[in-house]
Amino acid sequence: MKLEFNTSLLNNDLTTKTHTVNGHKNIIVRDDNEYYSYEEIKSIAEKAIETDRMTYGWEVKFKDTDNQLKEVFIRAISGEKCNETTSSKQSLEEWIDSMFDKDDKQTSLF
Repeated sequence: MKLEFNTSLLNNDLTTKTHTVNGHKNIIVRDDNEYYSYEEIKSIAEKAIETDRMTYGWEVKFKDTDNQLKEVFIRAISGEKCNETTSSKQSLEEWIDSMFDKDDKQTSLF
């Protein structure tokens, strides 16, 4: 199963890319809503350039396969876990584990 995550593009200095829309400055350049499996999101966390614990999830800055700097906000967007808050005692890996069902973490050999 894949879950939906918000991603945005980053500048080389790891600041969020923004642009102007209809005269309004500093509009965040969203990349897309991406769907990641448990293995994919764990891989992103492992190759993270920077991570920040926020109230309702984790911001993870990383380079994607096209060498593009991106940020993904790891938070359950829908369902019963969307309002869960992070804990200072919980690591990023533990947070990711809590978002996926046990069956989603099984690695298939086929």
